[in-house]
Amino acid sequence: MPPIIDLDEAIPNLGQPGERIRDRSAKKAGQPDLTLDGGASINPEVLRNLRDSTLGLKIEDRDAYFRILKLASLMSFGEMQDLAIEYRKARIAAHDSKAATDRKFSPFVDLFLNPDAYRGKPVVLRGTLRKLIRYEPGPNEEGITAVYEGWLYAADSQNNPTVVIFTEKPEGMPLGGDLVEEVVIAGYFFKMYGYEAQDQPRKAPMILAGQIEWIAPIPKQSLHIPVWVYGIAGLVALWIVVGAWTFRADKRRLPDGIRVPRTMLTHIDPGQFHPASLGAIDIPPPSALSSHDELSRSVTPPGLPTAGVIQQVPTTKSASPALATRSEVDQSKTADGFPDNPQFPPEDESV
Repeated sequence: MPPIIDLDEAIPNLGQPGERIRDRSAKKAGQPDLTLDGGASINPEVLRNLRDSTLGLKIEDRDAYFRILKLASLMSFGEMQDLAIEYRKARIAAHDSKAATDRKFSPFVDLFLNPDAYRGKPVVLRGTLRKLIRYEPGPNEEGITAVYEGWLYAADSQNNPTVVIFTEKPEGMPLGGDLVEEVVIAGYFFKMYGYEAQDQPRKAPMILAGQIEWIAPIPKQSLHIPVWVYGIAGLVALWIVVGAWTFRADKRRLPDGIRVPRTMLTHIDPGQFHPASLGAIDIPPPSALSSHDELSRSVTPPGLPTAGVIQQVPTTKSASPALATRSEVDQSKTADGFPDNPQFPPEDESV
């Protein structure tokens, strides 16, 4: 089984083309045919000098690298994917025919464990692209001016990456070193590519492709609310505020007038409030009263109902029978310390 790589581990960079493959003219004389079956596979003679698990690409890899990349760029994604699916069916049949097998077929694991069986064969993988960069490969006989390098993590790869080199990026697909993009790749398996990891050298399958399929995330649709909805909401809110204010105003409104029971008039002599009668009250001058006497005088005019009120008694300092001492008021207080309210006769409903 392939070793498990921590996702937090730094993803290696293949480096600039000059660091990986020294430029030299591709040989044409005596060059073998690239494919013998119309693109279903790469001619093994083209691949005979490749060595797996070398750190980086070697000079011996150059010719086959650019020739295969050019062939893949001339094929559509659908064509390459169909060829890869056909070859996978053959691998599944071979896997199922093995005796005492209890493992479910895994495309990545089968590729990782059997690189010789896949070399030059079309492969299709689906997974998450974590890193994608673009660079110029330098002068080459195939006329390739730009390539993309991506690091893919398939669902069944146990966190082991796959390196994919392709020539055409889907429109709108982002570049960067911290991506989470769902893609499907279809291309030719080239070799097991060796790279320096944080702990030790590791290897990853290298796929050469022309196009890849980007499964773009579905954008979040913002809720569009028509302008007229805001208008209606504002009117409703205004109606609620006005209604609440009106209701509170009605509760606070005072009565137009205080209703006086008519039977009360039979106990009050309007003449008692005539200005002439008010002048008859003899109020001693302030100098004749002590401070205690000023506070002990009753201010109840004569003739008002006296139910629950102190009985008026004459005083030595005034001829008015309406003045009472403070001690007499205290004697008429209730247990709570307040005078009893005047007791009015019940209202005569017939009046």
